[in-house]
Amino acid sequence: MKRAFSILAFSAALAGAAAAGEADGKWVADITHANRQTGVTVTMHVTFDLASDGGKLTGTATLGRVTLPIEDGRIDGNRLSFAITRKGPNGERKILWEATLDGGRLTGVRRVDGRRRGVEFTANRPG
Repeated sequence: MKRAFSILAFSAALAGAAAAGEADGKWVADITHANRQTGVTVTMHVTFDLASDGGKLTGTATLGRVTLPIEDGRIDGNRLSFAITRKGPNGERKILWEATLDGGRLTGVRRVDGRRRGVEFTANRPG
């Protein structure tokens, strides 16, 4: 019984490590949403450059011409989460990202910290 549990735990750890390694590298997404103030639909091009080390996720997110470091990055199996902080004319805004890695695709939701609603996104490998 003890051996079976050890094998199961080891297998789960390997699966998590494999998913973490699969997240590494560049991802691109075009996120379309309505601007809250104007109602105009906008599309934001985002490039993620991710690196995993165990349960930690690091890297950058490039939104247009601005590249920001990933903060509080975590990876657990095929689930990723991280934040970026944008500075603008109205101060700083923390944007939270949560995604699932599935078959070479990241699908998830990005939302501004403190808001309940978010915007769905799908990121793929470039090319």
